[in-house]
Amino acid sequence: MDVTSLAIIVLLTGIVVVFAVLLILSIVIKGYSEVIHVTRKKPLPKAEVRPVRISHSIKKTNSIDNKIIAIISAAVYEFYNQNNKKYKILDIEQVINQNSKWRSSGVLQNTLPFRN
Repeated sequence: MDVTSLAIIVLLTGIVVVFAVLLILSIVIKGYSEVIHVTRKKPLPKAEVRPVRISHSIKKTNSIDNKIIAIISAAVYEFYNQNNKKYKILDIEQVINQNSKWRSSGVLQNTLPFRN
């Protein structure tokens, strides 16, 4: 047997062994995945409805714009809905702003597009 034919046999044997091991590993991983999927199939718990109280800091006015209420409601719903639980907003109250002027300016600048 010459060197070239021996090299080809070693090369082909290596390729076959590597692909066989990869095939066996993929079958084992898929099997584990199926077992875990079957064992974790439990009914989802019933969604709970919890009230959420929202406080929004605004300038001194007597009412809150409906658009602001809608934006706050959507943001709170998306934030709390990550747990797949149902929440209902019961009340939105005005809070006296006791923050710094820098923070108030940043809030005003970043929420300006929603106020028009």
